[in-house]
Amino acid sequence: MYRLSVVMLAMLGMFLMAAAVQAEDVAAPKPDKKSPPVMGEVKSVDSAASSFVVVVGKGEKAKEVTVTVNAETAYWLDDAKSTMDDVLKVGHKVKVNQVDGLASKVQAITKVPAPKEPKEPKKEGEKKEGGEKKKGDKAKDGAM
Repeated sequence: MYRLSVVMLAMLGMFLMAAAVQAEDVAAPKPDKKSPPVMGEVKSVDSAASSFVVVVGKGEKAKEVTVTVNAETAYWLDDAKSTMDDVLKVGHKVKVNQVDGLASKVQAITKVPAPKEPKEPKKEGEKKEGGEKKKGDKAKDGAM
């Protein structure tokens, strides 16, 4: 009788542990599925369907990607918060961050950064910083 009680308690414990593991799986929220950013040019906008089409790539490798937006989507024009109407214009270059198939952030880039001015090359015979001579400079020690 004692053995039967111990076996039944062990089986009950195993059953409760299995139920707890299953409850954790159901209760635990699944992490958001974040997709890599989509970068391209806006081809068309359908406000009624809350979506727009981005052309990604160039030439024969170009493909069209339909992006869905919602009320939670953040819009940026260059480096400032903006609105859907200002950001989603045909021809704008955009970067779209997506989570679970919805755009979480759409950033339009309209300003082209100014190119960096090239550094002037050093003239032959100039010394490096710190007074060191450039490689290949001949030492002037007064001897001929």
